[in-house]
Amino acid sequence: MSLYLGTAKISGVATGEAAVTIVENKIGSEVIVGEITLSAVGNSITMPDIIGKDNVSLMYMSSCNCPSNQMADAGFVNILVQGESFYYVTHYYDEFYSDGNDRFVIYDKTTGRISVNTGMSYNEKFIAGKYRYVAW
Repeated sequence: MSLYLGTAKISGVATGEAAVTIVENKIGSEVIVGEITLSAVGNSITMPDIIGKDNVSLMYMSSCNCPSNQMADAGFVNILVQGESFYYVTHYYDEFYSDGNDRFVIYDKTTGRISVNTGMSYNEKFIAGKYRYVAW
């Protein structure tokens, strides 16, 4: 498996702690790894331990075979924040859609909160379930 850090490829990376250690060494700063579970569909996720971090990768880890009426219309499954750049993947009933830098996702590093810009939303939400995040 290869890990990409920006455009730099780090080859032969194992999963889990080994990958985190390599990322810590490559970035040279503390890497926060954690999990959070949402019990209900919502407009935001707050991770207090990532306050002040410029970069966040948030990944949906639960299995979801949700009909669209249970997901509000779509659910976020992955979000990557790299400084001022944002990329996200949403899961619609039968397809995935990705986009970035369109002000649809908002990250407030002073609170550790990633939220949906409700002024632009068509009912896209964070799906209930477990998320894993890495911040640096």
